[in-house]
Amino acid sequence: QDVQRQLSDWMAGSYYNIGGSGRVIAGDVVTIFAGVKAKCSETDAKCTATLYSGTNVSAAVQASENADVVFICGGATSTEGRDRTSLSVDDEAFLTEVAAALKTKLPVVALTMIPAQTLMPWIDNVEAALSVFLAGSYTGDAFAAAIFGCSNPSAKLPITIPKTEEDTILPCQEVECEYSEKLKVGLAAYEGKSVTFPFGHGLSYATFQYSSLHVSKGCSPGLPKVCSGSVLCVLATIKNTGLVYSGVEVAQLYLTYPESAGEPAKLLRGFVRTGDLKPDGHEEVAFPLFERDVSIYGPSGW
Repeated sequence: QDVQRQLSDWMAGSYYNIGGSGRVIAGDVVTIFAGVKAKCSETDAKCTATLYSGTNVSAAVQASENADVVFICGGATSTEGRDRTSLSVDDEAFLTEVAAALKTKLPVVALTMIPAQTLMPWIDNVEAALSVFLAGSYTGDAFAAAIFGCSNPSAKLPITIPKTEEDTILPCQEVECEYSEKLKVGLAAYEGKSVTFPFGHGLSYATFQYSSLHVSKGCSPGLPKVCSGSVLCVLATIKNTGLVYSGVEVAQLYLTYPESAGEPAKLLRGFVRTGDLKPDGHEEVAFPLFERDVSIYGPSGW
């Protein structure tokens, strides 16, 4: 983390913070290696963390010979006022080649620090992947807590992770640009395309089961208070079916309109974060749908 460089360049960012007017420069950062090494010393796992920080594939593979698991780490940053030159993390080719070389030898886990969408060409050659969005000073501690199971992840992707840059809406380089995609932006831009991870994806050490799904009119008696004033209210019960970990689930509700409406195939119309559910614990969640939620905008208004 080069704090002095960022202080002298308003637009400079890093793997720990963005560049530009919205940034808060992270000082005294905990790197991924430092976080994992510290966690090794705190636990009964009796693990030893070693670091290879070069970009030579053969040297990296050799350095991993006595390892039980290998973490490949990469990152990218971003700043306001200009487009990123690509969706690749730095040293993408190195990470991809190392993952491929070790696939049949050792479990490999990819850890990435990213500002938004990135490509993950190594994904088929790793056992797991964990990403954070430019997480600040304690980035390494956050990674380590998830890796060692001290923290159970519950986040869901607010973006889609594409397979290729060509699957995205590429920046226009001209003075005048025609945006022909219309409503097919964000989640909808990937309709019919194979992606690495879809919008809303996110794993946990716990597993969850959805049941008792039903839709009621908002005025029906006995509904949760949150449904008051809604047109419809969707209810479901979420149960932690795991055996070990407590966990939090983020349930999502999507609507599909008739094809004649000309809307994207799926529209996010609600999400609910459960409390911390112990194994075998359950919680009822409710998604109120108000008139605006089930309306679309046309030439004559809503």
